[in-house]
This record gives sequence, C-alpha cells and structure tokens, in this order.
Amino acid sequence: MNIREYYQKTAKACFCVAWISLLLAILFFVCHLLQLFEGDLLIFVIPIIIFSVLHFFYFRIYDKRVERLGDKPMQTSGQLLSIDHVLVVFMPAPTLRMLLFDSKGLLLGEVRDQNMRWFMWLIPNVVSLLLPKRFILLDSDGQVRAKYHTRAGLTNSMTIYNADDKIIGGYRENWKDSLIKIKGIIYKGNQSEWIAVESKASLYSLQLKTIDKKSVASFQEGWMPVEWAKRFELNTPIITFSSIINEQERVIILGFLAAVLHHRDH
Repeated sequence: MNIREYYQKTAKACFCVAWISLLLAILFFVCHLLQLFEGDLLIFVIPIIIFSVLHFFYFRIYDKRVERLGDKPMQTSGQLLSIDHVLVVFMPAPTLRMLLFDSKGLLLGEVRDQNMRWFMWLIPNVVSLLLPKRFILLDSDGQVRAKYHTRAGLTNSMTIYNADDKIIGGYRENWKDSLIKIKGIIYKGNQSEWIAVESKASLYSLQLKTIDKKSVASFQEGWMPVEWAKRFELNTPIITFSSIINEQERVIILGFLAAVLHHRDH
C-alpha cells in the first residue's frame, strides 16, 4: 500500500458510510409514514443525516487528495530502518495498526497487533487497555522485523524482541505518574537505561534524548514541509530519527511509540 491507496480506501469507506447513513435516515422516514413507530421523527433522523453529510465531506477531502497525487506509479520502499523521516498514518484497528510512510508517500512498513480477529472489535476500550498486547513490526515486504510485548495493567511497560525472539530493549513506565503523563525509561537489551521519557499525556511534540542528553529522535504533529503536505494531511505525525542511531535503536523507539500510541484513532 502507498499513500494514494490509503486515501482511496479511506475515501471509499467514507462514501459507503455516508450512503448507508442516508438510507437509514430514509428508512426511518418511511417507517414513520407507515406509522410503524411513534415519536418525534427529527430526533432520529437529524443526527443520522448530519453523520452522513460529515462522511460525504470526508469522502470529498480524500478523493481530492487522490486526484492531486495523480496517476504516477508509486511503489513500496525498502528503507524501513534507514530513513530519517517517517510519517505515521493510523488505520482502524481494535488496538493498533500504524502505517509508516516516507516523505514521498511510499510504504515503509507497519506496526500492528498480532491479534486482529473480528471479536477484538467487540471488547470495550476500557477493558482492552488493560489486556496484555503483542505487536509486530513488519517491513514493506511483510517480513517481521521486531516484536513488542506489553504487560496487563494500566501502565504501558513493554519488552522488545528482534525477529529471532532475542530481547533487545524495552520501556519501563513509572506507574505513579502514568495516568496523567508519559514518564518512564527506554532501556537496551542489557537493561542499561538509554532514554528518560517525560511528556504530557497528549503527544503533539516529543523530543527523545539519551541519559547523556544526546538527541536521538522526535515525534511531532501539526507541521510539515510544504512539499510533504501535497501528499499528507497537515496533522500527520512525523518521526524523525537522528543519524547517530542504528537500526536496532530505531526498532526500540518504534516500540516505545507503539506502547504509548495504541488505541489512538481506534
């Protein structure tokens, strides 16, 4: 999938929801005319029509983005762990499906829940947040590059494995502060502390620095270069990696972001 295909799928989904909602409103109207139910028709119909109009509006936004991208062929990219700027798009999922693109709109890979079965959609967020989770990092060819395991409970503590199931790092959250802000330690496979994290509960801008104050990565949304805005929404989150870190350290940072961003855009 590239960014054009993502917009096409999203536009199609919004279009279908808009028409289904409109048909549902018409059904309520017909049932009211046939006196199959009593009550104020507007109470039922107006919210559905507003919902339909909103999704048709979203359809037009994504459809125009597809038109603006044109028909130029777009392939996937094999630079998942070597590129410095990664743009994040969240797909609908029970817990997490985080698509990773480069600035040209080419798919680098994704972080997603291993358990994507249909019944996961039926579990309320309040319950799902407390369950242990198993995420995987896939490259653009669908190959597993890393595994991320979180524990049950309110904190987002995580153990990170490479593709061979060897522990390469993790994230240990401070449970006393985790309900009001993001605070914890990212560590490497030898349990040595690497990055101290402290941020507000809402991630709009986050700088990740090592214990000795070296900047290694950042996560921000709300701004991007004009050229990128031709392909992505303005509030698309951007992960920026420093050139001083290696592939394994990038895997660890992606794991930390999965730990604190799961259930976002559920």
